[in-house]
Amino acid sequence: MKYTMLGFSQQIAADYGLDLNDLAILRWFVDFKESGNMRSMEIDRNVYYWVLYEKIPEELFIIKLQKSAVPTTKNIYYHIKILKELATKRNIYNLISDKAKTIKKMDGQDMIKLANEVKATVLDSPCIDDLFVDASDISLDTTPSPSIETGFAPLDAATSGGLNFGTLTVLTGSPGSGKSTFLNQILANALSLGFNSFLYSGELTSQMALDWFYKTVSNPIQHREPHVFDISGASEIANLSDYILNATRENDTDNETTILLLKNRITGLIKKHLQLKFSPDRKRFYTDTKLELERDYGYGEVYEQENFC
Repeated sequence: MKYTMLGFSQQIAADYGLDLNDLAILRWFVDFKESGNMRSMEIDRNVYYWVLYEKIPEELFIIKLQKSAVPTTKNIYYHIKILKELATKRNIYNLISDKAKTIKKMDGQDMIKLANEVKATVLDSPCIDDLFVDASDISLDTTPSPSIETGFAPLDAATSGGLNFGTLTVLTGSPGSGKSTFLNQILANALSLGFNSFLYSGELTSQMALDWFYKTVSNPIQHREPHVFDISGASEIANLSDYILNATRENDTDNETTILLLKNRITGLIKKHLQLKFSPDRKRFYTDTKLELERDYGYGEVYEQENFC
């Protein structure tokens, strides 16, 4: 049996879940690094080596890598953290594997020493350090937090000016209660104020989501075409939310929806009701003032969002 493959231990490769393609890339990386031509950079006291990914599928064409398989450097720090966490796990694994050979002969003090070594390995990881914040580094700011107005004056008043930056809002309600229309108007108002936005639908296709959003925000005088993004994925995040709104409709004939503020982590004001009327012609909700019904969200003939930053 051949115990090494491309200069690497098969057993260790199997322990880390590596296949032959991974070993080929690793061999290429090691050979390149030892040539002295690989670019290096120090970030947070750690040295990283950089390669032009397009060269890997070009020089290792036999393993048929896709040229679009690696994320761009825009989110490089996210992937650096992943590498750090994996390196920490590897160091712990190697430490425990080495000590396991003599663990039967260890006494209590030896076991405590081993536990402390594992703890030190974890605490030395920059990723672990990121979980702790020194209270002395936190500056208390008493000025009101910036927020995004929803466009519904009673709700903005109850939430002290709108939805605060950095908060999470959950809107619940039974099917047909008006959740989509209500959120479309909040989204349109945010866009009209200059904020970039995502529109996510877990049940509608991109075309259906675009059509409903288009009907909600367009003006009767001139049809205007916003740009909508539909992405996939969902999660249960109510416990993490800062605001929770509940939409209810008593029946399908009165065209009225009640928005109930159930959770408000920012101001603490809850159990506030917002009574909304629905216009079938305008596909919008509005309050007694009817300002929402006539609001111009400020779109040109074509609205284009350049980026999400």
